[in-house]
Amino acid sequence: MELLENDIAVNRQEILKVVSEKALETALQRNKISSIKRGVYSYESLPPKWQELLKTIYCYGHEPYEFLAAFSKNESVDTYKQRKARIAALIKTDAEELQTLQVQVGKKLATGYARLCAWLRFMAETTRQDCIEKWGLDGKEELYKVCLEAMQKEFDNNQLAGQRISEIRPLQNKITAFVREGTVAVINKKVGKRNLNAKKMSEAVEKVLVILLTRTMKDNRIYLLEAWKQYQQFMSGLLQIVDTDSGEIFAPVGMPALSLSTVKRALKQPAIEAEIQRLSRSGLDYSNSNKGHALRKAPTFSLSLASMDDQDIPYRLDTGGKAYAYYIFDVKSGAIIGVAVGVEKNAELFKASVANMMLNPALNGRMPIEIEVEQHISSGFKDTLLAKGNVFPLVKWALGGNPKEKAAERFIKRMRYDHQRQREGFLFRPKARLDANRINTDLKATKYTFKQVESFVMADVEAYNNAEHPDFKGKTRLQVLQENANPNASFVKLSEDIKYVGTKVDTTLRHNQYCIVRGEQFVIPSPDVVKRMKHYKVEAYYLPQLLGEKVWLFHEGEFLCEAVAAETVRFNVASAEWNETDQQNYDWQSAFLSEQHTMTKTGAAEIKRFEVLQSVSIDQPVKKNKTDIYDDPSLFD
Repeated sequence: MELLENDIAVNRQEILKVVSEKALETALQRNKISSIKRGVYSYESLPPKWQELLKTIYCYGHEPYEFLAAFSKNESVDTYKQRKARIAALIKTDAEELQTLQVQVGKKLATGYARLCAWLRFMAETTRQDCIEKWGLDGKEELYKVCLEAMQKEFDNNQLAGQRISEIRPLQNKITAFVREGTVAVINKKVGKRNLNAKKMSEAVEKVLVILLTRTMKDNRIYLLEAWKQYQQFMSGLLQIVDTDSGEIFAPVGMPALSLSTVKRALKQPAIEAEIQRLSRSGLDYSNSNKGHALRKAPTFSLSLASMDDQDIPYRLDTGGKAYAYYIFDVKSGAIIGVAVGVEKNAELFKASVANMMLNPALNGRMPIEIEVEQHISSGFKDTLLAKGNVFPLVKWALGGNPKEKAAERFIKRMRYDHQRQREGFLFRPKARLDANRINTDLKATKYTFKQVESFVMADVEAYNNAEHPDFKGKTRLQVLQENANPNASFVKLSEDIKYVGTKVDTTLRHNQYCIVRGEQFVIPSPDVVKRMKHYKVEAYYLPQLLGEKVWLFHEGEFLCEAVAAETVRFNVASAEWNETDQQNYDWQSAFLSEQHTMTKTGAAEIKRFEVLQSVSIDQPVKKNKTDIYDDPSLFD
């Protein structure tokens, strides 16, 4: 590391001591690191985690600017006597600090630890660039070598308070840990063949650590070093932990001093780590990484379970917007059994996909028994279309955006890469893992009209359904769908389901014969329909795919009939041009009008049989007619 005017230069070899070469190359490719010159990079542009590691290794925990500035000062180097006096003073200081640890390590070992701490602190003070230059050494490696030789003379058999340090690298690590953590960093974890740090931990300490860790989270990122620093502040009384419900204040009485490694080990326990992940991550992220999942298997029959999901179609429209598709997949076969395309991702698109499935000839009029949907657009249909028993006997609600739960996710991915990617203008993802699937922003994307994109989707659906099934060799997905249908699958009942998937129009029955929907006439099948009506207002439901063929009429919420388009029953006014269809339509209309005439004529005749007379009072004498039979006296003989 080298101090510049406004920055710090870090060379490649120094960075590779804290991160892998692959991580460095990735950061360089993504332009996350600023380069000063070849092989030298700006310290300020490095990720914060890398900066902390470099600061720990090369600056012993000090701020890099202050630490490197101290290198340039022309300070005199302690003589041998001064060094001995300095170490003696440090030993005395550390001996006092280590008295609190004598319970764990004993008085004899405490003295040894004091000597070790003194040497480590002294070396941390003297391993600076000015010392290297004053002593005429080649570099830090030779300085560490000189320090190691001096320590070996002080301690017999390279034993430093029960710890063997015979190489330069362990010595560097020990100095770094000591500068960062203090005296607790030099305690041997296996003193007396016992793991002391394991005995220090308790549920109260672990709870405090978790609380402090969650307090240091930033943007759901975990910083163990910050949590350890706050634990030290808590132990010194600078921080307080309060239970906001009960008012209880956690006191550090009886809680031990902990090293950073001990804190890391404690917070890495599976049960504690699961709690931390639940607090720091989103529900979906936590579910994908830590939460257990149900172990499931594929259904035996097709039409037992269908899965729905939407897709942003990976082509650009000439209008600058996007096109969307809603798919319904059969889980057993993977075949697409319903699809709808639109320029808006809304409830109408969802209903259109269900309607498309109901009219799909490949299903032979059958419906899936269970449908799998996510908590998204479909949430608005909980009490109507997706209420259990209305259209589907069973409904399964999946967590939104959870690819592990919804079968449709993997089917869409397969269609995306097997079919949609083969077409020019396919939009790759901006953050795809592979370069081949990553979008190239420099290329001008091909744009299409909505009609073109819609035709692409329908063509891809047909190609996908007729592709070979991955588990049934020699059979297409469509064949697997049709050959393995669940015998308990019910048939489509549009007269009942049209209210949930159709578009409603309020209209009026005219001439007791037809109604008008979207400018077209639709004729009722029989005059008897009128007998069930209380007034002329009706609700017409239609499917856009069948608008020119039929509509379904309801009266006050009750199904009336299925009305057909008037164009399908018209006949040619010119008899000379009649064909078989004209004759059939004429016969049907004649029968309809004849039945209607008979119904009204019969009703009118019934009415004519009755005469309305004015009622008279009992006290008023009744005027008899001359022809009254009661005037004949012979009747009373």
